[in-house]
Amino acid sequence: MIASGFAHDLTVLGSLGAACLLSPEVFLLGLVLAGDDAGAKSKSISYFIGTAAGIAAAMTIGLSISGDGLHLRHHPSWHAFIIRAGLGIALLWVGIERAREYWKQLRGLAPSVEKQAGMLKQALAHWMPVGDNSPLSRGRALWRCFELGAFVGAVNPKRLPICIAAGHQLSATTPAGAQVGGAVIFLVLALAPSFLPAAMAVSGPEAARRLRAKFDAVVERHGLAIVALILVMLGVHFLHTSIGVYPA
Repeated sequence: MIASGFAHDLTVLGSLGAACLLSPEVFLLGLVLAGDDAGAKSKSISYFIGTAAGIAAAMTIGLSISGDGLHLRHHPSWHAFIIRAGLGIALLWVGIERAREYWKQLRGLAPSVEKQAGMLKQALAHWMPVGDNSPLSRGRALWRCFELGAFVGAVNPKRLPICIAAGHQLSATTPAGAQVGGAVIFLVLALAPSFLPAAMAVSGPEAARRLRAKFDAVVERHGLAIVALILVMLGVHFLHTSIGVYPA
C-alpha cells in the first residue's frame, strides 16, 4: 500500500515542481529568446505556451499509465509495482545526473551561465536564427519557439520523468479539490522558468536585469545541488513505496 494523505500528495507534487523550477536550461533558453531583437515578446510567449503544452502532455502520460490511481495505491499488482519502481529509477537517474553537473560546476569544469547562454545562441543560430536578419517567416519562427518550449520544458530526458511522475501522483490524489490544488502547485512551479522570461520580455530590459541578478544569486550557485537532492529523495521515496504494491 502506497502512503496517502492530502499533505503527503501535495508535498510530493510540490517537490516535483521545485525540481522543474530549479532546472536551469529552460530558464536560460527563455532568456535567450527574451533578449532577441526581433519579436522577443511573441517568441517568449510562444515558448511558454509550448512548455505548458509539453508539460500537459507528459502529465497526461502519467495519468494514462496509472489508470485508476486509487486502485493502484491500495491494491498490490505488477502494474503498480512497475510504474512506481520505474519512476523511482528514472528520478534517481536524473538526480544523479544533476549531482554530476553540480560537481563539475564546483570544480570549474562546467561552463558559466554566460557561456551556456552563448552556447545556446550558437546552437540556435542554424535551427532557429534570431534577430532582424532571420530568414524564417514570423509564423515559422513562432512555431519553432513552441517546439523548443515543448521539448526543452517537458520532453527532454531530464524533465520528462518528473512530469510523468507528477501525473501519476495526481491520479491517486483525493479528494478532487486536492487534485486541483496539487496540479496548480506543480504547474505554477514547473512553468515559472518559461513564464518569467516571457514576463520579462513584456516588462522591458530593466526587469530582465533584476530577474537575471536573482537567477545568478540562487539558481546558478545552488540550483543543481537542490534539484539533485530533491530528485534523489523522490526517487528513493518512489522505490520505497513500490515495495508496498509488490504482489508478494
